[in-house]
Amino acid sequence: MQASSCLMMRKLSQKSDILQDEEKDDDEGENDSQVNISNNDAFECFSKGLAWLEQQEQCDSSELMLLRKLRDRAARQRMTSLRPMKLPFKSL
Repeated sequence: MQASSCLMMRKLSQKSDILQDEEKDDDEGENDSQVNISNNDAFECFSKGLAWLEQQEQCDSSELMLLRKLRDRAARQRMTSLRPMKLPFKSL
């Protein structure tokens, strides 16, 4: 009886260690969500995703439209950030 209870205690301890490790991994993953993705990177990713989706045999038109809208949105935001700022001119 004592051997089986020791075995059960070891298994419970191992499961507890696994859960603690998973919680640590979850806590570490929270910092990853704070990374800012540039408009240019978003545009490139959506473009690649769109090219991939178009190559698939079973391609849903609503998925294509969604990716195109997201790609176009990233393109507009990218162009807005690239626009030169107006410089104030002094009159002579």
